[in-house]
Amino acid sequence: MTYAYRLIMTLFAAVLLLAACGGQPAVPQAPEPTATPAAEAPAAETTDSAAAPAMDAISTDLLCTDGFRFFDHDLLASEPTCIPANPQRVAYLVYPSYLYPFGINPVAAWGLERDAENYPFIADWIRDGTVDHGLFPPNLEVLVEQNPDLILYPDGVAPEVLDELAAIAPFVLYGGDSSNPPTWQDNHRFVGAVFNQVALAEEQIAVYDQRVAELRTALAESLGDLGEITISVVRLAAEGSISLQSPLIASVAIIKEVGFAIPDAIDMSVAEMQETYNIPSGALSISKEEITLADGEVLFVLGSPGGAGAQRAEGNRLISDIMDDPIWQSLRAFEAKAVYGKGDVWMQGNLLTAHLIIDDLAEIFAVEFATPNPFLTESEASAPASDVVYPSIVTGGFNT
Repeated sequence: MTYAYRLIMTLFAAVLLLAACGGQPAVPQAPEPTATPAAEAPAAETTDSAAAPAMDAISTDLLCTDGFRFFDHDLLASEPTCIPANPQRVAYLVYPSYLYPFGINPVAAWGLERDAENYPFIADWIRDGTVDHGLFPPNLEVLVEQNPDLILYPDGVAPEVLDELAAIAPFVLYGGDSSNPPTWQDNHRFVGAVFNQVALAEEQIAVYDQRVAELRTALAESLGDLGEITISVVRLAAEGSISLQSPLIASVAIIKEVGFAIPDAIDMSVAEMQETYNIPSGALSISKEEITLADGEVLFVLGSPGGAGAQRAEGNRLISDIMDDPIWQSLRAFEAKAVYGKGDVWMQGNLLTAHLIIDDLAEIFAVEFATPNPFLTESEASAPASDVVYPSIVTGGFNT
């Protein structure tokens, strides 16, 4: 708990005590943030308040100065705090694309080239006015130069600089229960709460849910019982680095949500994964000789080396290298010619990726449904931009 927060709570307790005794003390005010909010208006339009505050409206009014509001949330890993009611210079220390649905163009972020390659339809937006703060931990000098009025940061990435970040600007650290990690939808709702756009976040997720339902219906009409079709997702991060992805990854979660089966080896909770394999996350690292754990009717191979830069060239090479390997060719998906190369975008966990995956599944299984991708124009939707250049072994359409 920060010194400022303890001081505020002490003053608040004093107010209550004096009020009970008939006194009329001045209302305590939260300290002004280190960085002064900029004058320009943001692209986004605020619509509603943050979800589930820990205190009632009276106490939150007492805690925050004009222009700030009290923020608390189930996914908040830092202390409840006062944040700008209308932040204008946001430092989002992950990928800018995660903020795009809310119209928030950050002044600083990470992995701009990787992000722009994953989402070419917003590449210009990603690069427009956003400075790359460098690898983790972020370059603090770069952040200070951008004069942010709000910093968002994922928990556990670079704990050694948390105090420094909190000294630069109001600071929101987000995370969740490691034994029951938040879904991409949970994280999307959290970002919506930070920017006072809870209703918009819910509307956007409702559109996603509608598209999933329509896709599920179309696939069932075409393929029958989707639960009889096992789809595997394997990431290649480097030479010999193979990991079977679990439902912690958005792409696998979406595949399950649509109705397909996934391999038994990873069709379990995070706690079960940890107990079974003694691993801290939901991705199961396997050797090439263990690749049968990924056996299924359909295989997605993701060329995703990681890091801040562009992924496509190296990812392409990693996928190409396995295509003629006899051990990989023993999998049912290779025999059925249902192997689909995809890129790093399939490793992301945001709303843009969720819609692109729905588009990819509809294209691969040759089905159509009514609700379009809300982030693509008609011309972009007719030629999806997600990784069409990656190597694949297909028959021209999936065959059951």
